Order: sequence, then structure tokens, then C-alpha cells
Amino acid sequence: SVEGSHYVGALAGRVEGGVITASYATGAVKSHRTSYPAYTGGLVGSLSDSAITASYTTGSVSATGDRVGGLVGYAIGSSLEAVFSAAAATGGSYVGGLVGTQGDGSSIERSFTTGFVSGKNYVGGLTGSRFSSTTVSDSYWATDASGQADSSGGTGALLSELRCATAADDSACAETDLFVGWADSVDAAGNPNWVFGEDNQLPGLSLNGVVHHDSDGDGAMDVDDDFPFNYAVSLDS
Repeated sequence: SVEGSHYVGALAGRVEGGVITASYATGAVKSHRTSYPAYTGGLVGSLSDSAITASYTTGSVSATGDRVGGLVGYAIGSSLEAVFSAAAATGGSYVGGLVGTQGDGSSIERSFTTGFVSGKNYVGGLTGSRFSSTTVSDSYWATDASGQADSSGGTGALLSELRCATAADDSACAETDLFVGWADSVDAAGNPNWVFGEDNQLPGLSLNGVVHHDSDGDGAMDVDDDFPFNYAVSLDS
């Protein structure tokens, strides 16, 4: 676990002008700051003029303060692509399942979240709040698992719908098309970042040739989950 005042993250509290790829973090991240922004994220607290690709988080992220995200607390001038979070995110205001606040010039692409999200104001399943100069494309959150019907960015779907798809550009599992363009998301060697499985699995993320799956979206990766295809039983185990 990682604890601190502000700018708290399992990998880094603050990243400026950096590139993070093929990384993940598990466990608990906690900010003790009670006033002003906490800038707390499951992977990075604050991300500035940087990029994160092919990375994920599980576990929990908690703060009393603001700008809290399952992956990143605050992102400005930065891009996130092919990332997911199954971490529970709890904070004051500006709390998101993936990013608490998207600042100017930041983007999220081909990503998803399943973790439970809670807070006071500006709370969203994928993003808590966004500046007008930001983009979110082809990214999704589980409305039921997150407890959030709304988000400042992204497309909401039931967890069962997200688990149903067996390939990118799915048009059969939900009222809206899912995982649009995800087949085009590749690593530096041209290998797919996302690996689809059976009709009861969320997409897995390939990191250095190893596929990391949380098939049922409960925050326990399949290799550590006695019930990898049963969300309710896994939570109770």
C-alpha cells in the first residue's frame, strides 16, 4: 500500500514529460490530505504533458480531498490509451473511475473501468470532470459495477454487456457499439494491446506478451481469482 498527503500514486505521485507503458499497480493508495486537491491516483497522482499506454490498476484509491481517480487523479496535456482500472475510487469531489479530472489538452482513448466510484460532487464512472479542450473516445465504464450512471466522458454500459463482446467493434451485446476501433490499438511492435476472449470475459491487456485478464471485473486478476468468471462470488470470497 502507498499513503501520503497529496500527489499520491502507487507508481509515482507526479509525472511531468514522461512516458509510462506496460505497467500496473495493485493494492491500496491513500491520501490523508483533508483540504485542497489530493491529486491521488491508483497509478499516478498528477500527470502533466505525459503519456500512459497499456497499463492498469486494481485495489483501491481513497482520499478525503479532491481530484481522485482509479488510474490518475489529475491529467493535463497528457494522453491515456489502452488502459483500464478495476480499482475502487473514493474521494471528495472530482472523482472518476479512471481519471478524477481531465485538464486542458488531455485525451483518453480505447480504455475502460469497472471499479466502484464514490464522492460528493463531480463524480463519474470514467471521468469525474473534464475541461472543454479534452477528448474521450471509444472508452467505457460499467454503470452497475461503478454505481455511477453518469460520467463527464465515455460511454456507459452494464458490466454484463462489456463482458459479452468477443471482438472489437461489437454491435450485438448492447444498444450502442462497444470497443469501437480497439483492434487498431497496438504496441510498438505492432502487436494488439487488447485481447478478447469468451462471451463472459472483459478484454484482457497484453503487457510484454503476457495477457492480464480480470474477466469478471471484480478487481481480482484471473491468476489470483478462485472464481474468475463470477463477479458476485469473487467479491464474497
